[in-house]
Amino acid sequence: MAVPSPWKGFRSNMSRRLYFADNLRWSMIVLVVFIHASVTYGPLGSWFYRDSAGVTDTSDTVLAIFGVFVQGFFMGMLFLLAGYFTPGSYQRKGLVRFVKDRAIRLGVPALVFIFLIAPPIVYYPNEDYWHEQGTATFIEWLGDYLPDPSRWDMGPLWFTVALLAFTLAWVGFMSLGDTRELHEKKRLRQWHLLLVVFLMGFASFIVRLWHPIGTDVWNMQLCFFPQYIVLFVLGVLAHSNDWLLGIEKRMARFWNLILLVLVVAVFPILTVAGGALEEETGTDAYFGGLHWQSFAFAMWVEFYCVAVIVSLIFLYRERFNRQGRVSKYLSDNSFAVYVFHAPVVVGIGILLHPVSAPVILKFLVLALCSLPIIYLLAGFVLRKVPLLKSIL
Repeated sequence: MAVPSPWKGFRSNMSRRLYFADNLRWSMIVLVVFIHASVTYGPLGSWFYRDSAGVTDTSDTVLAIFGVFVQGFFMGMLFLLAGYFTPGSYQRKGLVRFVKDRAIRLGVPALVFIFLIAPPIVYYPNEDYWHEQGTATFIEWLGDYLPDPSRWDMGPLWFTVALLAFTLAWVGFMSLGDTRELHEKKRLRQWHLLLVVFLMGFASFIVRLWHPIGTDVWNMQLCFFPQYIVLFVLGVLAHSNDWLLGIEKRMARFWNLILLVLVVAVFPILTVAGGALEEETGTDAYFGGLHWQSFAFAMWVEFYCVAVIVSLIFLYRERFNRQGRVSKYLSDNSFAVYVFHAPVVVGIGILLHPVSAPVILKFLVLALCSLPIIYLLAGFVLRKVPLLKSIL
């Protein structure tokens, strides 16, 4: 007997390949590599290997601004796209197969990272530190790491764990009862997007009272999770309403203008007025707490996030809704790159340490060298391994 689907009423868009969405996804993965290369030399974020040689105030400022502008939207875009393709995947596979597939595809890579990839790149780049802590060898360190879940490092694979949690929560919600109202096709309007902005902005401000920017719980920066949750749900709703295809030129132009004002005018004003450039005050007030800077920055980020996402979706849909051999290769291997890029970035970063060069140049060299290496490894090695091929 067939089990009624809680997704009944959702119209699948999977019969038509949305190449622009695939291209957006691999573009965000490229930015993931760039952001981790920037954290290697910059003042924001955390990473397995940090190189402070040659760092200057100018390099810190440039890499901090780069981090703010990329962090503002790139993971949110990935959650939006993941949410968008969730209903179609469920429709094709059914409840049991869908949940099993998500658990394997998202959970297994996280376990591989925690137990195989993370240990050497946590220990060896910081070997002197661990010796100071009384751990003489890697094997001894591993003996402390493996049995203690509080020490496990998910690295960038926090994304797959969070996405698995979001997906299971949504399936559970949809299975609770009548959800026909959610299935009714609605046109995307400006007030929908403005509601998303204010919801994410207010929620981010509240969460950062307890979890300011720079803190994490098991590699998960909860300060950004309001954005991720809202955009994942928005992506699911976008599937049934064709919202990715419904962004009109007039709407895109409106958000293009918003983006220009946010970057050219609002960001500099907020930076100066909030005291970010003053040594006495710095940026702490922007990162959380009951400060007007924290509230203003949270709202700026979410306006910026939606403006970038709308602009990029429209641009990619109109100009990049096709794939050649190169873009298809990048798309097919993007998830493998996400899972396995960390040791490549760390390894090349260590090799670049003795090189005497401006920090910004080293950042670019690190990112631009890491990308082709990990993409070649992904396509010609990692995705050829039978056990890995099924999940990558």
